[in-house]
Amino acid sequence: MADQADKSMETNEYSKSLARPPKKRSLFIIGCFFMIVFGAAAGLLTLGMCTGSFGFEMFKSWLAHPALLVLNLIPPVLICLFCYAVFGRPWLGFFIGAGFCFAAGIAQSIKIASCGDVMLFTDFLKGGEGLSFLPPLSEVSLSWLMIGALVFLIAGSLLLMRLFRNRKALWFAGRLIFAVIAAVAFGVFCKNAAGMGKYDLSKYDLDNSSMIDSRSAVQEYISKGFFYPFVQSAFAGDPNEAVGGYSEGRAAEMMSSCQDSVIPAERKVNLIAVQLESFADLSGCSAPSVDLAAAYADLQRLKENSVSGKLISYYFGQDASNAGLHILSGYSRLPGVRKQTESFVRYLSRQGYDCWGMHPDYPDIYSHARRFRELGFADMTYKSSSLYVFSGTGNTYDSDWYLFGDAYKAFTEKAEAGALQFVYIETTQNSAPYTDKAGEDFTDGSLPAETAAVLNDYLSGVRDTLFYLMNFIGRLGTLDEPVVVLIYGDNMPDLGADAYAALGCEDPALGTSADFKYGTGYYIWANSAAKEKLGNGFAGTGPMVSLNFLMGRVFELCGWEGSAFMKVSGQAAAVIPVITSERIGLYSTGGKLVGADSLTLDQQTVLFNYLYQEYYCSYR
Repeated sequence: MADQADKSMETNEYSKSLARPPKKRSLFIIGCFFMIVFGAAAGLLTLGMCTGSFGFEMFKSWLAHPALLVLNLIPPVLICLFCYAVFGRPWLGFFIGAGFCFAAGIAQSIKIASCGDVMLFTDFLKGGEGLSFLPPLSEVSLSWLMIGALVFLIAGSLLLMRLFRNRKALWFAGRLIFAVIAAVAFGVFCKNAAGMGKYDLSKYDLDNSSMIDSRSAVQEYISKGFFYPFVQSAFAGDPNEAVGGYSEGRAAEMMSSCQDSVIPAERKVNLIAVQLESFADLSGCSAPSVDLAAAYADLQRLKENSVSGKLISYYFGQDASNAGLHILSGYSRLPGVRKQTESFVRYLSRQGYDCWGMHPDYPDIYSHARRFRELGFADMTYKSSSLYVFSGTGNTYDSDWYLFGDAYKAFTEKAEAGALQFVYIETTQNSAPYTDKAGEDFTDGSLPAETAAVLNDYLSGVRDTLFYLMNFIGRLGTLDEPVVVLIYGDNMPDLGADAYAALGCEDPALGTSADFKYGTGYYIWANSAAKEKLGNGFAGTGPMVSLNFLMGRVFELCGWEGSAFMKVSGQAAAVIPVITSERIGLYSTGGKLVGADSLTLDQQTVLFNYLYQEYYCSYR
């Protein structure tokens, strides 16, 4: 009986085994091959979605740089291989791995279209943008390439599901080992990609900059692809190092006694900051061959009706893309501005101000769009090339004529709607190079033609900028809305040795007194409504200050206590009114600029504590 029962059970098991389709071998090596091929294809489609405004021409440029192309295809291939090893199914590994790549590519494509910026690793860290930049779904339009990528994702997954149907999954230990290998390989790639500048890469053609504007970090990023620059951004270190013995806990404790102060409603006024490109007051130079009085006549009127003083910049000539960031943030050492950063803009926004600005350049030049967004501006208008040349009537007009006119129109429209405003305006009109352009002649004919051309070009621009500026604040003066305007030059112009010699000055680029090379000027003006509301005449001479302390000076004149960091900043400025970045290394004591070694022990302690708390506020 037992033998018969055993035989019956064996017969039943055999019958069941015949009823089930036999499991086939996993074909793991072939699955890896598909992951490599399909992963590379997914990488190519992702790259195609991230070309920005360059379109197919940029995609072709990557194909012309094989080494650059390989660097961008390694990550999606390794991601697909890793997902395959984790889940054991080729179709699932491809669907998840390629789906992740496509999602990142679509997000970057939308971000480029919506705000002219790229995806950085820091966007997903504390204080980063994350996906907050994405517009509402109703405003998102998918390109044919995006639709094609999604079709490829679904079709590829279905094909792999069909090809590997009934194939058994790789046993767990083997999958785990392979997943670890793929993860380690990805880590090695990231480490080497981040430090590729340390290697001799002369035999590889990685320079894909022929199509881009070298001033644009966004275009530089796009020219490298997508995966490769994204990995590099993950390892991009902070430009500043913390002061010695830095402890975030200790810094937080030091800042705990400082809190934001509320601006009383009866003292709230509109605030406008105007940065003038390469603008310096040269009217005090001894230049018998140059009519400086004519060029700076309007500036003298501005000085008579404002609080004016010397501003110590950290920049000279064209090296000035960060000047406004020091003003707006209050920091002497700027963070990378790759994530949300505490600033005067954010403080004023918390006080109910509508914070916006206007810039005459392209949003991706010097990463302006990202920087202003991270500082807290709700809106920044970029006028781009429309401000540089207007030839509709056969004439050429200055960019500042349009800039100040458009800014006044936008300001009054918002004021009529009842908005309290903080406005930032940045000009670019008087930047180098200086050439023989049509303009007013400020020289007497005794100077060499080339030197006279440079001076006439620069001084004509300064004269015109002052005319448009005075027209702008003149119209603000007629408003019932209280307005305080901060005006400052971002840096001294690089006119060249011959031009400065003609002005009776030594060329700052070749070495001269620091207060001349880095000394521009600031002017704090207020209309009658603001003077009456604040009980301040806004006249006289102000102290010499550095970029990071200037906005604090404006707050002081308005009677505002300001943010927590501004209180720390004010305490430091009372002892050391000038604190520049380390690359300049200038400080002030007794009204003179000195190096750090000339500060007393007490002043060095104040400086150390200030930099300690500044680092905490800018990086937390």
